[in-house]
This record gives sequence, structure tokens and C-alpha cells, in this order.
Amino acid sequence: MSKKPTYNELEKKIAELQDGESRFRAIFEHAPLGILHYDSHGVITTCNDLFVGIIGSSKEALIGLDMSKLPNKEVVNALGQALKGKMALFEGEYSSVTAIKKTFVRLIFNPLFSNKGTVKGGIGIIDDVSKQKQAEDALKASEEKFRTAFQYSPNSMTLTRMEDGVYIDVNDAFSRRMGYSPEEAIGKSSVELDVWYDTEDRKRLVSELKKYGLVENFEAKFKGKNGQIKTALMFARELTIENKKLLLSMTQDITEKKQAEKALKESEKKYRFIAENIADVIWTVDMDMNFTYISPSVFQLRGYTDEEVLDQSLDQVITPDSLKKVFNLYEKKIKQIESGNDEGWEPVLFDLQQYCKDGTKIWTSNNARFLKDPDQKVSGILGTSRDITELKKTHELIIQSEKMMSIGGLAAGMAHEINNPLAGMMQNSQVIHNRLTKELPANNEAAQESGISMTAINSFMEKRGILSQLESINHAGRRAAKIINNMLSFAQKGDSVKREHKLNELLDKTIELAQNDYDLKKKQDFKQIKIIREYSPNIPTVLCVGSKIQQVFFNLLKNASEAISEDGREKNIPKIIVRLKKLSNMVCIEIEDNGPGLNTEIRKRIFEPFFSTKAVDKGTGLGLSVSYFIVVDDHGGEMEVESTLGKGTKFIIKLPLSLH
Repeated sequence: MSKKPTYNELEKKIAELQDGESRFRAIFEHAPLGILHYDSHGVITTCNDLFVGIIGSSKEALIGLDMSKLPNKEVVNALGQALKGKMALFEGEYSSVTAIKKTFVRLIFNPLFSNKGTVKGGIGIIDDVSKQKQAEDALKASEEKFRTAFQYSPNSMTLTRMEDGVYIDVNDAFSRRMGYSPEEAIGKSSVELDVWYDTEDRKRLVSELKKYGLVENFEAKFKGKNGQIKTALMFARELTIENKKLLLSMTQDITEKKQAEKALKESEKKYRFIAENIADVIWTVDMDMNFTYISPSVFQLRGYTDEEVLDQSLDQVITPDSLKKVFNLYEKKIKQIESGNDEGWEPVLFDLQQYCKDGTKIWTSNNARFLKDPDQKVSGILGTSRDITELKKTHELIIQSEKMMSIGGLAAGMAHEINNPLAGMMQNSQVIHNRLTKELPANNEAAQESGISMTAINSFMEKRGILSQLESINHAGRRAAKIINNMLSFAQKGDSVKREHKLNELLDKTIELAQNDYDLKKKQDFKQIKIIREYSPNIPTVLCVGSKIQQVFFNLLKNASEAISEDGREKNIPKIIVRLKKLSNMVCIEIEDNGPGLNTEIRKRIFEPFFSTKAVDKGTGLGLSVSYFIVVDDHGGEMEVESTLGKGTKFIIKLPLSLH
């Protein structure tokens, strides 16, 4: 039972939350990117100042804006994808809602999920990439110029004297890039024109030329006539012409390339940040199924760091059944690709069971597709994984509930159909017994008329065992009647009146009742089992039919007792733990034993009618199914079972609190 936090602890926790919120607000407002938050309908709930500045609007106009109604359909489509749970990107020219500003932006919509897995809104991250777009456009233009220039003229080329660096000749490319006409450059040195951004670069160039006679890929910065700084790669060779040492150099302008590399690094950094902070796990494997990348969020999913997972083989990650499924999908997709079927390249969605570091297993929903190399050949697999363990459990409970309800109707029909002939059989059996054994006038008269006495008839019946057979018929009939009553209780809601009851009193009474039940045939004594009560104080009363809830408790206690007594393992003192605690709007009862436990197949079928692990003459297989419907159908509660082989079984019952 967990300890309640003190006032000081709560106050400290609140202060920590407030401090965290202040830090988050500071990050939100001073982030280098525009950030907005929207709700599950696409309506903006808040945004930072940089977002307002990029858009060119105002907070008043943006907060409360329904983005699904924006005139830009590409933005609306990207938003729609995010509201469906997928990260989406819009990149292009955007006009603000005031139509004052047009900006080239990159806008990322990242969905946020509730605890139930539904989209509860999302975060939008926007960046003004106008300058980058201009740089990209300029780069494209430059590349176009380069292609044209390549056909008709070389890169910037100069011929200078080695002794003083005076230009002997320059080409048109030099004039265009440096801004000096041939007349302005020839006859002057590079030092006089001040084209070196750093004069130490020239000294280093001369030193390498004297040493090697040739310089390649020499990177340096140059100043043009207008003062603009450019980065270039220089190729230079020492020549001797007319007994004069000259220097032939060619420079390649790489200014825009450097800018593009810088922009690419920033972009990679940005998207890596997103990949490392998204809730889903992103991963890649090569064609040998070895991990080549996995996002750090794998730690939240499986408890392993990304470095640890990179060293794991696939059979260390997923269970054998899941491994078989993966290889079947792999072979199917490869065959489609090899046959020219484009479906092989399409993503596939599948569930897998994965191992966690703490020894548990989880279910994940996985979306994966093959990757192409530059030659359009398969190079690996890219995928994402999401935890759906709780979703799987909920689905199993829904199936179990629907199955119970359908079988309940069948059980009720069977019970009513069997009841009438069974009653007739038992009644006639009793009549036969009475007419053969009792000294009634009608019996004596009929015997005399037949020339025999009732004493002789009784003697014959005893010697032939007919009376004991009639008793067996009656015994079997009573047993069948009990089964039918259980079936009716299983299939129909009781008409008993619900009253306020204290569950701790019902539990104690039921335990006392079970302790007085000693079955020599099964060689089990409930009194020899240690009962541990863990009752939380001040448990509210529950509106219920006391006798039915006691029936449920009794069934569970008897089952626990039988499981413990039939357990052949050597263990500590046999015990049953009975817990009682309050949840938010329900009271939870747990009955746990340290018996042999249940395997997965039995656990899944434990509440089915007529399902039993006992011998045919030791149980009807209806006890737990009746208990299930008393809790779920009659009282609107919940009932489930948890069990581990070799450790024991725990039944969990939740009953709704009374509405006062």
C-alpha cells in the first residue's frame, strides 16, 4: 500500500512543476524557430513571437485561428495528415492571414497523442527559409552559369610573375568574379589589388609552390573589387616561359557550396533533433537484418539505450513467432520487387512482440518499407515502432466480453429446455421409489392382488440393487438441477435487491464460511492456509447484492485453496492474500494465492462456461463464468485474472462506488 505524500512533499512537487513550466515557457518564447500549439481540430491555441514575426501577422489574429480553413490547401493537407497521427511537412511560399507578407517557409506539423493513443493536438515548428531559398536559387543559377561557362571558357585563370606576383594576363572569368577588367589588373600585383583576404594564405601558397612546384585544392578567401569575400579552390603550377618563372593558376569559386553545406548541416541537425525526440522509435536495418540506426526513444519503449540495440541481433529483439513473421514478410516483398511488382516497395504495417530489458514483453505496431540505393536496388529497411501493449489487452477484453454474452444467451435457452424433462425424471424416480418401499395401503393392496408381499418386494429390490440405482438417479438429477440453476444465474440478471454493503465485512464472512468447509475427499483444509488481509482504511460502501458478491468471493477462495492443495511443488507456507483498496470511482478487491499458476491458454479461457481444469466429477466449469457475470453484468464492474506459472494467480474485481 503506497504512502500518501505529505503537504511539504506536495508543495515541493508543485514548486518543481512551476519551475519546469517557467523553463519550458522561456524555451518556448526564445526558441530560434517559430512554434505553435494546436488542438485536435487544428485550432491554434498559442504561439511564440518568432512564429508571429515569420508569418507577418499578430497573436490576436493567430490564436483561435482554425488552420483547417486556411486558403493554402497544401498547408491544410499537411495539417490533416498530422491530425490523423502522422508527422507532416509543408515547404513553400506562404501568405499570412493579413495578406501583408509572403514568406518562403518550412512548416512541420508533429502530432501529440493522449494516453489512449488518440490525437489530442500537436506542435507546429516553422522556419523562415527565404534566405536559404535565395541561396539555393542562386546556387542553381550559378550552376547554370558554370555549365554554360564550361563550354566556352575555363574558370578564373591568371598568369603572374613568381618574383612579385604581378599579373601578366587574366581571363574574362577573372574579370567577372573579381570585378577587375583586364586593363585594371594587368601590370599590378595581387597585393596591390588587395585580392587576398588573408595575406598569410599567399605566403603559404608560395611556400608550397617552391617546395612541390604544384598546388592542388588550395582553399583560400579572396576579396573582389567591391569588397565581397569569396571562398575558392586554387590550382597552381610553376611554369618557365622565356626564361622567366611564372605562375599559372586557376581558381574555382566555392562560396555557394560552402553556404549550402552549412545549410545542409543545420537542416540535418534540425531533423536529427526531431527524430531523437519523437515518441515513436525510428530504425533502419541493412539487408542482413543488422541495425544501422535506432532513435534514442527505444529506451522508453524497451529499456535499452540505442547503443545497446545496435549491438543486438534480431532474435534478441523480437520473439520467435514475430521473427518468423518478419522473415515471411521479407521474402514476400523481395519476391515482389524481383518480379517487377511495385507493391514490394510499398510500406507494410504489422504487429510484433518485443523483449524488454526487465524481462517483460511488449506488443508494437510497426510500419516498414524497403530503401533504394542510387542504382534503384534494395539497400535496407526503414521503419517505425509504437507500443500497443495496452491496446492489445483492451482488444482481448472486448472479445472476451462479447464471447461471454453470446454464450450466456445459449446457456439460458439450454437451461430452460432441460429443466422441464429433468423435473419429470426426478419426480417419477421418487414415485417409483415410494411405490416399491413404503407401506402404503395402495402398495399393499396391489402386492396382495399380485400374490406377493411388500417385504418380498423390498428384499428383491435390495438384493438386485434397484433401490440404490434409484438413489443414483435422484443424485444425478439433483446434480443436473444444480448445474441448471448455475446456468440460469450465469445467463440472467438476478432480481435480488441491491443494498449498501461494506466489502470488508462480506470478505470476512466469506473467509469464515470457507474455513468451516473441510472436504476429506479432496484432502484439503482451508484452515491450514495462511490468510493475509490487506484492507485499506475508510473504504466506502458499495451498492450490491451481498449474497451474490459473497458467492463470487467464495468461488475464488475455494479455487485458490484447491490450487494450493493440488500443487506438488515444495514451497513456503501456503497463503492467500486478500486486498481491498479504493480507486478513483471504484473499489478494487484482489484475491491472490501462491499456487502453481496458470499457463497462457488456460488464462485466456478461464471465464468460459463449462471450461475446467478439474476432473469431470469434481466441478461443473461454471463457477468462474457465473462469478464473471455477477460482477460484470449484474453489478457493472470488472473482473480479470493475472497469473505466472510457478508463482501463483491473482483475481482482480472492481465494483463501482455507490452514488450518494
